[in-house]
Amino acid sequence: MVSLDALSTYWIPLRANLLTNFFINFLNDIQGLSAPTLNPSDTDNVVCNLLLYVRQNDVTSATALYHRLITRQFRPESEWIHNDYLLFALVCTASKFQLDNNWIRQVLLCRPSLDESQRLTNKTFENLLAGNYNAREDYHQISVVFQIVTQQIQFDETRLNKMFAYLWRNPFPYFESDFLNIVSLRAIRAAFEAKGLLNPEQRFITEQFASRFIARVRLITKIITYTIFALTIGGLAFSAAFFAENIWVKAVLAALSALGLGASFFADIRIWLASRIEKMLKSFWGYK
Repeated sequence: MVSLDALSTYWIPLRANLLTNFFINFLNDIQGLSAPTLNPSDTDNVVCNLLLYVRQNDVTSATALYHRLITRQFRPESEWIHNDYLLFALVCTASKFQLDNNWIRQVLLCRPSLDESQRLTNKTFENLLAGNYNAREDYHQISVVFQIVTQQIQFDETRLNKMFAYLWRNPFPYFESDFLNIVSLRAIRAAFEAKGLLNPEQRFITEQFASRFIARVRLITKIITYTIFALTIGGLAFSAAFFAENIWVKAVLAALSALGLGASFFADIRIWLASRIEKMLKSFWGYK
């Protein structure tokens, strides 16, 4: 489950970074988002521009930049081939505009796959290039976000549910990779939306409101209940002191005395009355 406290702390350095801040805003569909002036030699700059070209369906600009990028020579030690954001943007661009992806495949073969996270990330990109959006044994959250970005949504309910269950029962952050964590959070939101449920932020706010609402209803219930009892007991005491000879006062006091109705009786009545008042208040405000 995503702890909002952990999330807010985790978000701080990401928001301070140009690329990750842009990527988060991009996945959250922030309106008016713009990329910096194109600089093909700057990897972060390229990522921002490619993603916006995909969103804007700008095939001309995307194709021109893509063809310029695939002339790059690369080696295993080339720093830019390890950038997951760049590979994601390239895969989205090639798929969206049906561009030749052989160069990207060669880059993926050159990327390290020593640990499970690296291997599955590379495998997911390979599956997406092959048009396999619901493959098993890869990071399905990357596929989910890829489908959203490229507007090629083909969600598989079984894979979506499995991904959601895995992420939801694990603590955040899920991975050492910021890219995977950001993508995972967007994929969780997509799963909520696909199920017609509130997204995690909305659910948290709703749960907070519900808990505060119930606490306030119970407080109001206590005030009303104790007020009723205070008035009742005060009324009986006042009547006994000043209207002791009144036939009705005598009858009530005699009944209470004869039935042995003391403090425990009034406590039980108070609990019953409080329960009824709480139900009435919830019903009045439409809470179920």
